[in-house]
Amino acid sequence: MVTSQLGLQEKLHGSSCDEYPDHWKEASSRVADWIDEIDRLYKHRIRIKLIDAQSPLGLWKQLRHWVFQLPAFIVDGKGKCAGWDFEQLESLIDERSREISRRRAW
Repeated sequence: MVTSQLGLQEKLHGSSCDEYPDHWKEASSRVADWIDEIDRLYKHRIRIKLIDAQSPLGLWKQLRHWVFQLPAFIVDGKGKCAGWDFEQLESLIDERSREISRRRAW
């Protein structure tokens, strides 16, 4: 699982997380599940990079890609989706993958 490799599960279940509101813990768990599912579905075809939305890099990415709803996903530096629509995220990954495959076929 990607999230366990990144140490997210330990951070999520650590004692300091008990201080966060329930909705934050639920959202974090849901994003971790999504990342694991995306990794399972697209194992060797994608690279996943997690960026904290409140870090300087995260703020820069929000401004650069003009996404302000979280969670937000930037796919291949071009496609973006924000919010909790997993099918939209899958569709975006599939679309970008097909486009890359077409370019390689030329």
